[in-house]
Amino acid sequence: MGKALQNLRIQVALSGRMTKFSGHPTKPGDLTLQEFLDEIETCSRQSGHISKEQKPNIIFHHLVGPAREEVLCQGEHLKADFDQLVDILNTRFSPPETVSSLNTAFHSRIQREDETLTEFSQVLMRLYQRMTNAVRGAAERKALTLV
Repeated sequence: MGKALQNLRIQVALSGRMTKFSGHPTKPGDLTLQEFLDEIETCSRQSGHISKEQKPNIIFHHLVGPAREEVLCQGEHLKADFDQLVDILNTRFSPPETVSSLNTAFHSRIQREDETLTEFSQVLMRLYQRMTNAVRGAAERKALTLV
């Protein structure tokens, strides 16, 4: 009973601050999957008491539309497996990452109001790491050193 109440408190606390994710962005202000997952991570760090076991449930409760339908079609077991849930969402709603698209995301990223400088810099470092992982040739590698 105590665990159920703790989960309810966490969901209520996060619900007011988190944006719902519906799938592919269709209008300005809609989050991409990566932005949604970054927001989950930021809220998780800020609250300080969200375990990896609680994250899939929190993610599921913040899914709407096609994203929620995709998870429901895959089965109830996804509500308990964070890595598998993220893999399913990535497969369906993440465009292939290119150095160019990640470079644009890196340079257009603005620090959010509720984000500390440390959290903002960590997001930028993760974006840069994803850029290095997306490099597919010597020319891209050289261009990346100029970023």
